[in-house]
Amino acid sequence: MNTSWQRFAKDRPRVVDASVVLLLFAAAALGSTWTSTEPTGRRIASWPGVLLAGVGALALLWHHAYPARWSR
Repeated sequence: MNTSWQRFAKDRPRVVDASVVLLLFAAAALGSTWTSTEPTGRRIASWPGVLLAGVGALALLWHHAYPARWSR
């Protein structure tokens, strides 16, 4: 017996993939922003962490869209 969210996930895999990637990106970006303070209290740039999180999110979406290119 499938629940409604399981049926939704089976019928719309791209929406589920995009949602998971968006949540992972948000967690990584927030973590990068929150930890960008030195012990002295001076803030350092958080954009490198956010940029790397974005690259990782795009790579994950690319892998789900074209899985045959990555696995041999």
